[in-house]
Amino acid sequence: VAAQAQLEYRARSLIEGLAVFFRCVVQFLGVMAFNLNLIAFAYGYVAYAGCLLACYVVFFLRRGVDLIELMPSDGFRIADRNLVTLASDLSFQQVWKLLLQEGEKMVMMTFRMAATDQAIYSLVFNLGSLVVRFVFLPVEESAYATYGKLNDIAQRQGSSGKTEISLLSLVAVMTRVMSLIGMVFVTFGPSYSHLLLHLLYGNKWSNEFEAAPTLGVYCMFVGVVAVNGITEAFVHAVGDQADVRMFNGWLFLFSAVHLGTSVALFDLGAIGLILANCISMSLRIVVSVRFISTWQDPSNHARLGSFMSLFPRIGTLVAFFVVRQVVIASEAHLYRQFASWFAAAAHVAVGGACLLGLALTSVVLLERDLVQQVSALRRVLASAPKTA
Repeated sequence: VAAQAQLEYRARSLIEGLAVFFRCVVQFLGVMAFNLNLIAFAYGYVAYAGCLLACYVVFFLRRGVDLIELMPSDGFRIADRNLVTLASDLSFQQVWKLLLQEGEKMVMMTFRMAATDQAIYSLVFNLGSLVVRFVFLPVEESAYATYGKLNDIAQRQGSSGKTEISLLSLVAVMTRVMSLIGMVFVTFGPSYSHLLLHLLYGNKWSNEFEAAPTLGVYCMFVGVVAVNGITEAFVHAVGDQADVRMFNGWLFLFSAVHLGTSVALFDLGAIGLILANCISMSLRIVVSVRFISTWQDPSNHARLGSFMSLFPRIGTLVAFFVVRQVVIASEAHLYRQFASWFAAAAHVAVGGACLLGLALTSVVLLERDLVQQVSALRRVLASAPKTA
């Protein structure tokens, strides 16, 4: 947490990468060399935590930080009542988020979903969540730390201070970038999910079961997650105690909606559970976007204005729609559920050409202002002092 607060992203990525590698080595040796079976995975996570602790201790010692400063100054007793209240609100928030994340599993167990549908859901969820964990989660955590840092600076300086970067500009740029990344999954994912499953798991999972359509729907869910994570990070970073409680109330309502839609769409199997996730996640985006649109920057008292500045331009959406039709046609008339290796290669070539053309069109014509804003923000953030 301290490294994230100091915007030490490079050190954090290296340390966590080393810890993940160490965990995998311990798990591999535990299973293959010592025949520990499932207990090897527990030892792997213990090794992961120990490696994180050791590396961060070495990192802060080398920077001359007294580790005592990172410990509570009054033992385990917290004298700040506001801090206790805020921690309680955040704890309740995690409970509601857990219900949102695990609600479909409760529905599966309660209504006894067929074993095949459970297996498909587990396969698709574990495969698709790799993108969320390794691509979106680090971005969300970095954005959360940056939002909080800039908001703290703006509140200390007030309207008399001058900041090199606007918090509203940052969240607008980040949301637009993550929207574009999410739209890539929505556009290409459904048409290439069959090929991915065929390459990874063979003909059984790609053709005999409904795993390919389910993975295609999950790609749409990934697009929603990309936007939700970056917008909720802003709410959590700059919201006060009242905002956190308000958001907790919405999460409670969305938990009920999630469970209700999961039950209503239960007959659709794994696809129905993913659609229920999409609905609840979209509602959370609406609340977060509304908060961002009405939030006032303490440094200049500015507001975002139109929420449309958080999302790509209409021309970009049209370009993605056209490309979606192209890859759908390629899947139907060229790929034809892995008709041959040549057909699969041609399908991939079509997708690659569409992606390259889409990227060039967006960078040169449609989203040129976004590219300029991203370049400017990178220069400012790179030159920002890394203080706690």
